Amino acid sequence: MSSLWGKIPSWIRGPVTGILILLVALQPIIFLIQLNQIHFQQVPWSILPSAIFLWLCWSYLGGSGTPSSTRALRQNLLRANRVSAEKGALVWVSAIFIVMLISAFTVLSFSIQTLSMDRIGLVANLFELPTFTALGIIALVAIMSGVIEEAAFRGYMQRIMEKRHHPVLAILVTALMFALVHPQPFLFILIFIGGASAWGILTYLSDSIYPTIAAHALIDFLFIVWAWLNPDSLQALLEFNILETGVNQFFLFWTAVWVIALAGFIWSSLKLWQLNKSLVQDSGSKALALQ
Repeated sequence: MSSLWGKIPSWIRGPVTGILILLVALQPIIFLIQLNQIHFQQVPWSILPSAIFLWLCWSYLGGSGTPSSTRALRQNLLRANRVSAEKGALVWVSAIFIVMLISAFTVLSFSIQTLSMDRIGLVANLFELPTFTALGIIALVAIMSGVIEEAAFRGYMQRIMEKRHHPVLAILVTALMFALVHPQPFLFILIFIGGASAWGILTYLSDSIYPTIAAHALIDFLFIVWAWLNPDSLQALLEFNILETGVNQFFLFWTAVWVIALAGFIWSSLKLWQLNKSLVQDSGSKALALQ
């Protein structure tokens, strides 16, 4: 069976593996959150069983459990590596630029089309929950999304394709698949493709999914908390349409943020790429010196 699976092209194996991980790891936690929104709303009881299940999924994907024959492969595919000291500062600066970039792109996309509140289902449901429960679920959703989606997409899916194809192709296919599993209006699909491409680039250059997990979780947490605390502002943003009202200072500000963040991300990515080349050359020189 494993030999047959290995004969399937990696551009099929990668997406199928990633989607399977997403379904198996994500759906039970979503089910628990939905139950929590209906039963015993006073307490965020879904956090504990979800955290245990999330830890078990992460451990298995990282190489724990059986079969032992796939342990090394699972460790390699998850790419849960510590960021090296040489790359550390650049990697985290790049992650911050990604947070800015996606945040600005999201606001700008909201500003170009009129949407109803029911398109933001999770946020709408939070308004009906007690504060303690809402905060707990927000934190759980942000961490769950960051960990599971990055493990499934930038970990397994992208890594499988990287082994057989050019990294650019692996990053783009992964980004497209990420957008397809998040059905949204057209402009939001562009956000998902753009954001997922940035996460894929950072993962490849840092050889770690930890920075993208942090950036992904932070973006989700900040947006959901802001929307939950500012329902009137959220409603105004959903109803605002620059095509009807014309350009204003709000739109210009976020356009400037987007331009700065994009320039910063490109700069930091190029620096990381150059640093990777330098590190490879240094390791090659040291290996020759030892011979």
